[in-house]
Amino acid sequence: MLAAASYTDVGTQVALGNIFKQIVAVRMVDGDFNQLDLLQGLLIHVAWAHYQPKPKRYIQHLHLITSIISDLRLDRPRKPKLWSAEGGRYQNKPDWQPDEMRALAGAYYLSSSSSIILQKSRQVFNTTYLLACCEHLASLNQYPTDKFLPYITRVQTLIENIEDLVCKTATTDNGLQFFTECQEITQKCLDIKSTLPFPLSESPPLLLQIHILELMLSQSSPRGTAFGLDKFQNPFQDETTLNEWLSTSMSATRSLIGVILVMPQGEEVAMSNMGWIMMNCALNLAVRLDLIAARGSLSGFTQQLRRFLDMGHTLRQLVLRFEAVPGPDASADHPFHGIVKRIRRLENWYLSQVAQQTADSTSSISPSSGSQPSISLSDHTSGMPVSMPLPYQNWNMGGGSEWYQNPDLDITLAQTTTIEEDISFFGCAPLGAYYPPPTIDMASKPIQRLASDFTKKFDDLIQNGGSDKYGPVNVNTTSFSVVIFGGDEKLRDDPIVFEYHYTSPEDQISNKNLTLTTKFPVGDVTMVFTVYAWLAKMGEQWETPITKYLPELADVESPYAPSWTDITIGALAGQVSGLSRESNACVVGEPCDWDSFKEAFATKSPYFLPDTTPVVSYAAWQLLVFAMEREAGDDWSYILEETLLRPLNLTSSGLLSQDSKEIFATESLSTSIIGEPGALSFVSSMEDLARAGHSMLVSDLLTPAVSRRWLKSYADTSNLRNGVGRPWEVYRAGQNIRPIMDALTKAGSIGKYASYFGLTTDFNAGFAILAHDSTVEDRKLDLNVHADIVSEVIGHLSQFAAADTKARYAGQFKGENSMASFNTTSDGHGLVVQKLVIDGVNVKDRTAQKLGIRSSDLDFRVYPTNVRDETHHQFVAVFQDRSALIDQGTPTCITWQEIGADVEMFVRFNMGARKVVGLEIPQLDTKMKRVD
Repeated sequence: MLAAASYTDVGTQVALGNIFKQIVAVRMVDGDFNQLDLLQGLLIHVAWAHYQPKPKRYIQHLHLITSIISDLRLDRPRKPKLWSAEGGRYQNKPDWQPDEMRALAGAYYLSSSSSIILQKSRQVFNTTYLLACCEHLASLNQYPTDKFLPYITRVQTLIENIEDLVCKTATTDNGLQFFTECQEITQKCLDIKSTLPFPLSESPPLLLQIHILELMLSQSSPRGTAFGLDKFQNPFQDETTLNEWLSTSMSATRSLIGVILVMPQGEEVAMSNMGWIMMNCALNLAVRLDLIAARGSLSGFTQQLRRFLDMGHTLRQLVLRFEAVPGPDASADHPFHGIVKRIRRLENWYLSQVAQQTADSTSSISPSSGSQPSISLSDHTSGMPVSMPLPYQNWNMGGGSEWYQNPDLDITLAQTTTIEEDISFFGCAPLGAYYPPPTIDMASKPIQRLASDFTKKFDDLIQNGGSDKYGPVNVNTTSFSVVIFGGDEKLRDDPIVFEYHYTSPEDQISNKNLTLTTKFPVGDVTMVFTVYAWLAKMGEQWETPITKYLPELADVESPYAPSWTDITIGALAGQVSGLSRESNACVVGEPCDWDSFKEAFATKSPYFLPDTTPVVSYAAWQLLVFAMEREAGDDWSYILEETLLRPLNLTSSGLLSQDSKEIFATESLSTSIIGEPGALSFVSSMEDLARAGHSMLVSDLLTPAVSRRWLKSYADTSNLRNGVGRPWEVYRAGQNIRPIMDALTKAGSIGKYASYFGLTTDFNAGFAILAHDSTVEDRKLDLNVHADIVSEVIGHLSQFAAADTKARYAGQFKGENSMASFNTTSDGHGLVVQKLVIDGVNVKDRTAQKLGIRSSDLDFRVYPTNVRDETHHQFVAVFQDRSALIDQGTPTCITWQEIGADVEMFVRFNMGARKVVGLEIPQLDTKMKRVD
């Protein structure tokens, strides 16, 4: 038990596991082997010991379990009345103690599941007595999980039935009997799901079992193999049959893989070994199904299936996710290092197959056996498919009870096979109201680990010239700096959380090494500071037409000229003015002349009418500069100095000019490049960018209300992942029905320089990247590798925020006639209300009754709002029906329409130094103090 519980420390777990194996060996030699305590220890070891080095060790331990079951005769009544005068019948009534019966149930589940998935012979068999034991345990209800046992046993029996059915070899079977029996198994599965007295998500083992059963049903055919592996080698007789098989099989595999994809970060280590074996099965099948679906005439029919499965993105997400699990201090033998290596190998193989299919104009509907590694199961002693890219031995992960006791997953298939229905419940939070932003304390161990982790990533990148995960970089010629900064008020003097600087050998010849104060031209990131200066000096005025400040534009007469009176300040700043890209009347290193600009651009035909669709126009930001200059009577450099640079102490920032001498690698910079200064000419350093970003997050120069309106998406693009702001490029992170998280970014380039600047208001943090390479073509320096690494900070900050919320807000509270309990959970953000009793009334039950929802199905949460001060923080209640049907495949999330509709409730937490000390609920007229 201690070994299994030590899953966060691989070294400790291995050491304890070795001691356990020595105990097993001693007990076998001494003859004191067939004992209940040893049986229980072996069951825990097999289920939860994550470092199992090879499959045969797992199987050997499982055989020891089954031998003890057999020797102790736990699989039959202790006192069978075989020779009684009462009829001589075998009595199937359970008469062992509950511990022995649980051991029998566990042995059956592990043995049967392993035999089917690993293609081994069965050692423990289902009997009427076994089911009677499980039902007896459920009726005793000594432990919360006992109630799951009868259902786990029944579903496992159905899994065995489908394997037995598939493996029949009767040559006279025309398939009718097979499909009839498959339908009977399917109906039994549906009956079990529809009659469960608890949410399926409460029992992860049962949830995974049902997914495996549905996967086997979708893959099975007469005289085939249990998981349909024969189909990958044999062509289908007709395309209709193939289409039906792909539709159901891809749906089932996606549903099983979804268990990992929607699992909250940090809970990967809490899945049992059997869960990881099942995931291995699904992932290997999924890549092959996707490749078949992409071939020939099928690609059109299966386009929606492939888009939903999104195999390339799924594999990449799994690699990124599992790489972050061990942490920077993990040992080299941590199990997740192995899993990452093998998923990456599967990813590389998959991508090579996709590339081959793309190049192969003669591909057929069914892939030939030579086009991919064999996926048939071998008779090797390991019992594993030795040619599969993901061998089982490195999937022995998981452990602990957190995920088991706090399930977040219920992605069972509906009766139809539409993929859109394979979506689990996840709390629908108001946009951005997920967790309070995390506290970023430079002295805290998580922040120090974050800095250490990122330093190692960049060190490895430089040392190896790139990485398999992120891609190649040119370390000989590319110099770069990276910073991550926080927006906490306590970080005002020094907001930088992480910094990394690298000066390439090429640039070291004629330049000093990069530092926080090294100046770079930032190209398009200039647009951020142009809008920032506008807001600081002019206010929003988003609906004001540009002709208020530049009235000459209203007098322009040309049949194809822009409709200048309809183009507003907001359209210019929000990238929806419709104007063409450039005026070709300005150079970046000099002030732009208004008359020349007007003559060249005022009559130039627009791409679109204003407020139609986002299109970048560099001229738009120059128009904002002209408007500010006209209103202030000063030039752009003076306005920038007075509105931003001096108030924020940005001592290394300014505009490009002919005299720009202190810029890094200035010999490769041309200030005579054609381009609008208002869009391209800002110069800054890492220190100044961090200060400016911090000021945006804490509203130093703007009112909080203006900042809230500015720091968000304004319009959509044709890509669901990307939005547009003023002037942000908004990346939306999230999947399925999980709430989205916006990262406000701006990428820039000019000449041989590139830049990237971003903010994430959900986590009150930001980042910046500056780079130079004299060998690239102008505006072709690629920062994707660096940006991919930095973007991982969002995942870290999300974990910090969840941990902070649990530590500060979750807990037990009591009042004069009231009590409450709050906690974080894995199936949603915010705080779940576990208990709320006022004057003896269970508020959750009363609320469920009012809303017409079963109390067990009511998801009752409170989410953080930005209504707060130094001593109080208000959360708002949101109620959802966990059992509500999804709308025609649409992952509906409409709680924003329903807050306060039927039941209105605020929870105002009283803030202490490190955690809340009390709360009040105005609608219930109650106050409570923290008691834990």
